[in-house]
Amino acid sequence: MPKTKKRAIILAAGVGTRLLCSGGAKHKCLIKIQGTSILERQINILKRCGIKDIVIVVGHAANAVKACAAKYRDLNVAFVYNPKFYNTNTFYSLALATKYVKRGETVIQINGDLIFDYRILKQMLSNKRSLMATEYKRCGAEEIKVKINKYGSISKINKSVLPAESVGEALGLNKFSPKFWHAVAANLKNFQEKFSSEYFERAVEKTLKKESIWPHNIAPFGAIEIDFPRDLKNAKRLLKEKPILI
Repeated sequence: MPKTKKRAIILAAGVGTRLLCSGGAKHKCLIKIQGTSILERQINILKRCGIKDIVIVVGHAANAVKACAAKYRDLNVAFVYNPKFYNTNTFYSLALATKYVKRGETVIQINGDLIFDYRILKQMLSNKRSLMATEYKRCGAEEIKVKINKYGSISKINKSVLPAESVGEALGLNKFSPKFWHAVAANLKNFQEKFSSEYFERAVEKTLKKESIWPHNIAPFGAIEIDFPRDLKNAKRLLKEKPILI
């Protein structure tokens, strides 16, 4: 059987008010660590994993983000503008990107503030299941937490999951099979306005009534989401202690 085509969606529309661009960049995805911006790291990983079709949802500092990605002339990069970027969340941004995905494609979704080792995505792509990259750890109130059922698939994915019931944090790197994405996309489009200020994981949760998705333990490889200034400091320290390959 022929391999299904893969398309990546990077969500990079947000303002990043909690970080306030501590790295001196116009957008947090453009913050450079060890000389390479977060966005460049992500695109380099996608390229290394053989993914050439990329959709980037932009909003805040859209021109700067576009200029960074436009350098990759050997890739098929499309941009989707979220005009409501200041008042909406990832649910709305991902809904805008649905029209760029063709039926039968596997979708790799990445939050624009995530630094991760390429080997995590490589492992995920080798698995036929739909997967959510998960850092297995004790979580607090802020993280989007993953709860699993007796079969090992995800039963809940939100911030309200009790830490004691969670296996860890969903990092914002996901692989959706064509069937799972078709169901997620329907929920995104149907509730685009109603849930515009929520995280896209709300659409994933609604999909769990019909389809299954599994957590993918990122260990032993490194990954870190850049939300706060302390995350940026931790990322710089992490890259010195444990090289994150791109």
